Amino acid sequence: MMKICTHCRQEKDLAQFSKRAASADGYMAQCKECRSRYGKEKDQLAKKRQQARAAYAANPEKYAREQKLRLLNPAAKKKHNQYNREWRKRNAEKERARHRENYWSDAEASKNRVKRYQSENSHIVRQNESRRRAAVGRSTPAWLTRDDKTFMQITYAMAKIMSKMHGVKYHVDHIYPIKGKTSCGLHVPLNLRVIPARQNISKGNRTHPYV
Repeated sequence: MMKICTHCRQEKDLAQFSKRAASADGYMAQCKECRSRYGKEKDQLAKKRQQARAAYAANPEKYAREQKLRLLNPAAKKKHNQYNREWRKRNAEKERARHRENYWSDAEASKNRVKRYQSENSHIVRQNESRRRAAVGRSTPAWLTRDDKTFMQITYAMAKIMSKMHGVKYHVDHIYPIKGKTSCGLHVPLNLRVIPARQNISKGNRTHPYV
């Protein structure tokens, strides 16, 4: 019997294929020669990557300088940025976890960086604050009663009290974000809760999966 290899597209005798019980015909889809060549290429690639990692670990400054020189080329920089964007998109959860870990591994230094950025970019900060106030305004329904507004004021006051009591910053979180990607909540009492700032920052504008 003959069989066509899905890799080299050549028709070969079944003796040229390794057996595989899970396959319909009982044989691998690729011939022995192609699988052997693929295994060798994979091993060579793994070896090259290992050597590259070892060389980088031995002299990271050298590779950082070379990277900067390469990125002086506009085409190379564009390709580099495009690759980074695609990688972050494919590994969104991994990136968020890495940012959270970096932030909280040295929270004081992270806060100082934020303060420095805000000081150097006060115009952007004011613009973002203005957008935030506008979003809250759009999310606040006209049918809120005086009791509702009082309850919301108490909620924000409670966040300050808990921050002083526990020595840890607390935020008032919108359970359903008012600027969510897939849905937008309202600025109403039932959508507010007091949670640790760390949890609120990690949540971002996403709805908690358990809500």
